[in-house]
Amino acid sequence: MGKDDTTDIMAAFLIGAALGIGATLLLREDDEGDIARIVRQLRKRQRRRGPGPLRAARTAGEELVDSGRKAATGLRDDAAEIVASARDEILALARDGVRRVRAARRGMRKPS
Repeated sequence: MGKDDTTDIMAAFLIGAALGIGATLLLREDDEGDIARIVRQLRKRQRRRGPGPLRAARTAGEELVDSGRKAATGLRDDAAEIVASARDEILALARDGVRRVRAARRGMRKPS
């Protein structure tokens, strides 16, 4: 496999990955409904059992949400890096293609 083939495959892979990540981020479900439902359930339990379990659940929930946010931020950063890398690779491929076409055209010109 030549260098051009490898570059084309990598560019296609990066473009596909970027599109897949973008589609996933756009199509993901909104979790606000789930969070509100969980909070309601925890409040019901708190009324039955007293404040101790609710405090523990709140702390655990806050830690879970915080770690989820950190993971989402990391995924977004990774996705942005992949998109930037793909964009740079595509631009480099386009520039190389333009250079090759221009060189081929110069080679095809007839001397006057």
